[in-house]
Amino acid sequence: MAGKLFHSSLDKIPQSTRFVVTGLLVNGIFLTLLQLTTSAYETSYHKGTIYALASAINAPISHLLNCLFVFGWPAQYFTSLLSMVPVQISNILVGTILTSCMETIEFQDNANKFLQKLNIDNSYDLSPIAVMVIGSMWSYMVTNMVMSIPEKKKN
Repeated sequence: MAGKLFHSSLDKIPQSTRFVVTGLLVNGIFLTLLQLTTSAYETSYHKGTIYALASAINAPISHLLNCLFVFGWPAQYFTSLLSMVPVQISNILVGTILTSCMETIEFQDNANKFLQKLNIDNSYDLSPIAVMVIGSMWSYMVTNMVMSIPEKKKN
């Protein structure tokens, strides 16, 4: 699937490093989208549904950035994007299930109680960060498997 990267100087940076840096950018965009969708829909929808919506919006952005900075522009962009649909759906499922679980076990309240015992004040919602870390590990494994598969040559 690999083609040319956004700029030839990126070839000098190891692919794993490019993946991590791009992942940080993608996760920053995702957290922003999640915050915006949560603010807009938190009174109407379950947190898992909101997570799924933010993930669906973020999926093509993530794919585009991975093509430009990590794996290279594919010969058939739309085919490459479609090949990532199962990965994105699995990411949404993992994130949605984790988000629902975090809400059920009252992760945020328990994390705040734990941090208070350590005399640490916390004003951040840690649930999305925990879900993002776990989801990023899942995404890294699955994306590498799919995007690293060479294209079959047509005879």
